[in-house]
Amino acid sequence: ASSPSTAEEGVLELLKSAVAAIAIIAQISVALPANAVLYSPDTNVPRTGELALRRAIPANPSMKTIQNSLEDISYLLRIPQRKPYGSMEGDVKKAMQIATENKEAMLASMPAELKEKGSELYITLLEGKVSRVNLEPLVSRN
Repeated sequence: ASSPSTAEEGVLELLKSAVAAIAIIAQISVALPANAVLYSPDTNVPRTGELALRRAIPANPSMKTIQNSLEDISYLLRIPQRKPYGSMEGDVKKAMQIATENKEAMLASMPAELKEKGSELYITLLEGKVSRVNLEPLVSRN
């Protein structure tokens, strides 16, 4: 009498396993594009995959400090009330000071084939349209 019950339980377990396998295969085969926004109650946590990856990539300490300063500005701009422009001005000055003082260290960590492009971008940052001279008055007057 116990033999048919055991056989039925075995078949039932086999069916459960098959249904689970089919569900997993269906989930994998129907891959939809992921436009996910990362959620966390901590507002300093990156909200997109791009930001999360950018923070995960190792960089030299100077670039990491500049990145953190600029991301602080991005965070402060999301505040819906009155913007803390004084804090943003400090972040801009800090980033620009590090960039001017550590040029060699920042460019030394670049691959050889990208150093020329990196030098051009560096010059554009400091002397071009987004220079400290052009950026500081905009931040300090607001």
